[in-house]
Amino acid sequence: MKHLSFKLLALCILLPPFLYAFSLSGLENLLQKRYLAQIQSVYTAGTSPSLMARRPLEEIIAANIDAYLEKVWLRRVGVVVQVTVRTGQGNPVYPAAYADHSQEWRMPDPLALASTNYQLLSQGLQLDLSVIIPHNTLFANAILLLLTMAALLALWHFYRASAKTAQAEADRSNTEIQRLHGIKSEFERHLESLQQQRTELEGQLKQIRDELQAEKSKADATENEMLEALTALEIQLLRKVDRQQELENEIDQLKGRLETLDNEEISNNRSKSKPAESAARRFGTLYKQLTLNERAVKGFLELPEDMKIKAEEMLQQLNYEPDKVLVKRKVFGKKNSATVLESLFAYKGRIYYRKTANKIEILAIGTKHTQTRDLAFLEKI
Repeated sequence: MKHLSFKLLALCILLPPFLYAFSLSGLENLLQKRYLAQIQSVYTAGTSPSLMARRPLEEIIAANIDAYLEKVWLRRVGVVVQVTVRTGQGNPVYPAAYADHSQEWRMPDPLALASTNYQLLSQGLQLDLSVIIPHNTLFANAILLLLTMAALLALWHFYRASAKTAQAEADRSNTEIQRLHGIKSEFERHLESLQQQRTELEGQLKQIRDELQAEKSKADATENEMLEALTALEIQLLRKVDRQQELENEIDQLKGRLETLDNEEISNNRSKSKPAESAARRFGTLYKQLTLNERAVKGFLELPEDMKIKAEEMLQQLNYEPDKVLVKRKVFGKKNSATVLESLFAYKGRIYYRKTANKIEILAIGTKHTQTRDLAFLEKI
């Protein structure tokens, strides 16, 4: 879970219930409009003159509506469909308020029945329909399960992506540490070889001095040659000593770099607050039309001094004459967000920014070597 941000985790937990509530309301409105339009087209079907003289209008409408509701399969998974039909005067037609069975054994008068039915039709019929999706039903639970699965899939996707990025960074650090360890071992072997050579040269020098002392009394003619040979050996020894000192200095530098890499995780957590705050205040004072992201200030401070000058020239041009800045390419961000632009400075320098309503926001400043990390950062905003 260390690769997931708290905001993303909270979003994946809280979003499904909110979407579930809004989805139920939206589905109820959608189904209500659909069923209302379909029932309006069928509930008065079969009101021919011959049928109107044989059956009451209430029975015809009830039969049509009941037949339609039998075809609505969503009712079997928990969706409640309530239909009411009233006359223009407010008298209920469907569902019937009560049933009078006292006249069922008699044959109805066709003329009187038809007259009653046409009188009801002449008053006008008002159809009302409501759709309710109760909680804890099969249909509602299916919607909640679907939204929960979608949130879990999104969470799993972001977790995999973050884990891969962290693993790649760790692999790069391990590879660099192993490479520097190899260089250190090679220089130590070289230093050991130089020490052996120094010992041999010192022995040779001592031997030559002894021989020179012994031959001094025998041959004055060869004294100059022996002195020259001795001088040459001393120069060679001094060169070897100087080279040994240089190698020792390089080894000390490599040891320092190894200590820096070994403590990289600790040093990355220590913020360089004072230089960053000072640079941010200075940029805010000099460039009123720019807003610099914290990553941009950090990237600026990591630049070499010559590139810092070129970067400030680019910031000054963006502040006063942004239309004259050459855009290398457009880096498209997330949907509904402003397009991020990339411009170059000092050949290897990269600056990423986007234009807002009143100002220009500087998102990142770096070089070609930090371009991959900068683009990964831009994808997250």
